[in-house]
Amino acid sequence: MKKYGFTLAEVLITLGIIGVVAALVMPGLIANYQKQETVTRLKRAYSFLYQAYTLSEAYNGTSDSWAYKGKTRADGIDFLDTYIFPYLKTTKICRTNNVECGFTYHESYKALNGQPAGMGNNDAENVSVMLAGGTSINFIVAVSRIYNYLIVMVDVNGPKKPNVVGKDTFRFNLFFNGERGFKPVGAGLTRNALLNTGGVCENKLTYPSSYACNKNISGVAAGQLCSALIMLDGWQIKDDYPW
Repeated sequence: MKKYGFTLAEVLITLGIIGVVAALVMPGLIANYQKQETVTRLKRAYSFLYQAYTLSEAYNGTSDSWAYKGKTRADGIDFLDTYIFPYLKTTKICRTNNVECGFTYHESYKALNGQPAGMGNNDAENVSVMLAGGTSINFIVAVSRIYNYLIVMVDVNGPKKPNVVGKDTFRFNLFFNGERGFKPVGAGLTRNALLNTGGVCENKLTYPSSYACNKNISGVAAGQLCSALIMLDGWQIKDDYPW
């Protein structure tokens, strides 16, 4: 009776081929998983925020009647306590220390091009909340000028890295006093504008090309139009997205 089997050399060659194929395929699989996880978390956070805004209008009247003085940090906190937080499903609200809610110091965030990110304005303070699942939301409230919107930054994985705008951190605006709605920055722009050239969106704010969802531009705001791009693409991160 003859017995057949593989030689040690054949086994090693087969394992080597499997290793090469895995090395080629695994990075793509991991990237696709990360993209899908990012979109899922972002869509969930957007849904919570949009529902909170809609419920608040149902109970408090349309947002153009909401009172926001914008002179002190207390004004901003009072505004959020009145119009947003009662309707937002949070596990924690951080009024004095945003790090407790997983939103790390702004200095640790990067723009999509690798530069330190411009997170809000110099005359702004921040209040953060934590959602179930570890997503952090940072509300940037003006303390010396009167705005008709709040900047809302969503960090889909809280304090975990990379803390990059357009990768795990995304910007939205909450409009009231004239403009109304909870929208991504750049809502209404064309896809090409979101990726490259900027333009004027439906909320009458001008976003230059430095806000584009593009790694190859300068400025501290690079990536702030990425949330609008993901939504415009039907909640997908497509192949030409600067991941």
